[in-house]
Amino acid sequence: MNNSRADGAAGRVALAFTVSDPDPALSGITVDGGLGPVNVPADGVSSATIAVTVVDGDENPLSGSVVLSADSATTVITPLVAPTATGTFAPAVGTSATASLISGVATFTVTNTVVESVTYSAVAYTDPDQPQPANGFAPAAIADIGEGVVVTFDALPPPVGTAIPTMSAYGLLAMTGLIGLLAGWHQRRRRG
Repeated sequence: MNNSRADGAAGRVALAFTVSDPDPALSGITVDGGLGPVNVPADGVSSATIAVTVVDGDENPLSGSVVLSADSATTVITPLVAPTATGTFAPAVGTSATASLISGVATFTVTNTVVESVTYSAVAYTDPDQPQPANGFAPAAIADIGEGVVVTFDALPPPVGTAIPTMSAYGLLAMTGLIGLLAGWHQRRRRG
């Protein structure tokens, strides 16, 4: 057994890598685990969960961030994992919000206090060689992800214990009188 040691050659090591673009056909957007639409009470508390998956052509999860946009100015979009940025972070009301991709998935919850249907769409920001976008959270946009999903915010049922409208005393008397008139008319026709 030969235990001699040899030193390596002096030089440098060069690593090259390719940043993959998102594959829109393999990436996608879901609401509550499906393609939607889903219905949620418009109480400002009940929510739907929107997940955006961003992978490359080999189904490798990508890093970066996703901007989720809404066609409503009243919805509240809350990223479940806030993007890495300096400063304070708060849920975004209306138009859009940004979340980091964690293992290729960005997740948001959405709520609303207005009865309406809202369409949400997603854009992936993954290429570090592109200039910074206006939101400052991630490199420039590479791909629209999916066709979007729809959440319908429904009217709330009446509170428990709310009186159901009933016929007033005047309406009841009017109906009784009308029935009496009809009964009298019917009896006169039978006799005559």
